[in-house]
Amino acid sequence: MIRKIFYKALYLIRLWLDVLMRQEVLFYIVLVVLMIPNVILAITEPLTPLERVSSIVFPLSCYYLIFTLSRRLGWSIWLLCPMSLLAGFQVVLLYIYGKSVVATDMFLNMVTTDAKESKELLGSIIMILSVVIILYITPLVLATVSLVKNKKLKRTFIRQNRSVAFAVAFVGVSLLWMCYAASDAYSVKTGVYPINACYNMYKAVSRHDMLKNYKATSRDFKFNASSSHSAQQREIYVVVIGETSRACNWELYGYDRSTNPLLKQVKDLVVFDSVLTESNITHKTVPMLISSASAVDYDKIYYQKSLITAFKEAGFMTAFFSNQAHTEALIDNFALEADKMQYLKDRSKDINFNPLDSELVKLTQQVINDGANKQLVVLHTYGSHYNYAARYPQDMAYFKPDSPVSPQKEFLPKLKNAYDNSIRYTDKVIYDLITMLDSVENAHTSLLYVSDHGEELFDDDREVIFHSSTTPSYYQVHVPMLVWLSQGYREAYPNIQASLMANRHEQVSSSASFFHTILNVAGIETTYRDDSYSVASKAYVERPRIYLNDHYVAVPLLSLDMSDNNIKMLSNF
Repeated sequence: MIRKIFYKALYLIRLWLDVLMRQEVLFYIVLVVLMIPNVILAITEPLTPLERVSSIVFPLSCYYLIFTLSRRLGWSIWLLCPMSLLAGFQVVLLYIYGKSVVATDMFLNMVTTDAKESKELLGSIIMILSVVIILYITPLVLATVSLVKNKKLKRTFIRQNRSVAFAVAFVGVSLLWMCYAASDAYSVKTGVYPINACYNMYKAVSRHDMLKNYKATSRDFKFNASSSHSAQQREIYVVVIGETSRACNWELYGYDRSTNPLLKQVKDLVVFDSVLTESNITHKTVPMLISSASAVDYDKIYYQKSLITAFKEAGFMTAFFSNQAHTEALIDNFALEADKMQYLKDRSKDINFNPLDSELVKLTQQVINDGANKQLVVLHTYGSHYNYAARYPQDMAYFKPDSPVSPQKEFLPKLKNAYDNSIRYTDKVIYDLITMLDSVENAHTSLLYVSDHGEELFDDDREVIFHSSTTPSYYQVHVPMLVWLSQGYREAYPNIQASLMANRHEQVSSSASFFHTILNVAGIETTYRDDSYSVASKAYVERPRIYLNDHYVAVPLLSLDMSDNNIKMLSNF
């Protein structure tokens, strides 16, 4: 019985392949498959009706004309191989985020994301990857077979379809002309796929070139920094950069689950409740956090150094420890500025090696034990990045069940439990660091924490998970930010604690304020420090909410194409 079913299946597959190998059938099938992203984007993107139609008709005419160049269809299909691969990438991103063309940052993520992180993500979307492979790789295989077997389209078929293709092209060009006539803001390089995707790829290459040249362009930069604090007084400052931690899942921010059982017991902990990041992508947010660059002047980041250098110039011993992997992101160049540097993942070549953030606490203790009089430690955690259940030891899984955590809505309760467990573990890491700093005798110590961005967890009818989408949301940009000062520090500089308390309910941009706040707290004097951005200063000034978009342009946050619910929530911040 099983053998009969097997042979029947083989027979049906062969019949289907025989149909596909008919060049006329393959011609139309590949044409339709290539147009899938255009049809979806015409529905999801904020376009006018005229722009929607032109975004389909014009690309269709281009593909159509290319397919009629030769009777050897196999050559035409292979000529469009780059578009097939791009279309597959686009379909995967549409599956994850529900909208938007492949962004500049998404291309950059391909070279700034470590292999383990990529493996975790790809393993979670295996079904859509399988569909994409079938849709876009199978035609290339069939094209190869067609070339080997010397299959050709009929001359009459080519002539007829070429005439149709020219007619469609005329309509497509006419529609584009009307789009330009209807709006001065319209541009084919941003409004028509795959032209906009290719333009974004060009922008990504340009940004990557700037990144590769960073060492040369920043080589001679100096803060000319000095310390205004007593040279004899021992000082230790710990800067903790969180990962993918959204404020609305912190108990300190009113969440109804016990995700901060330890930090809520810490006296004099200053919690900033209205902090938004200016980007939802790590390779942009983290460099802004520890440099003087922000969304409004981001490009200066390629010519300056980080706060690590400012502290070094002021006489501090500096350390940078990371629980993330080496990539080609700017943060790795900043890390090189430190006197001591270690990436936990460098301890093993095993791609599955998964150190926990608590290892960063141990490294910090070692630095403190060195006994240097002035110390800065920057910690880059892995926080709450997917796979959430891998971010904490299983014996600390408080919310259960927390697995499996495949990123699908049907697993939302488990995903939520795993994510909240990761927040709870971050709570322990920060608490342990504060306890450590509080125990150092005769020292002024401080800890500053902020997350780089938040995360989506199927929170609304958009049914989106993860971050890094071209259009951000409340869940991706509202982040926790905390400051703790030791008793000795508070007594020595009461105005700093008073300013922190006074500003804790103010609107804050973490991307713009964090750098200046750290320098202010540490008493680092430099012309690059602006106290109007520091929440530790009475000179702090609120500024309009802005966002660094995919083309690295600062735009008003609420001008982005967000849902009404997200706009409503963000309007309160």
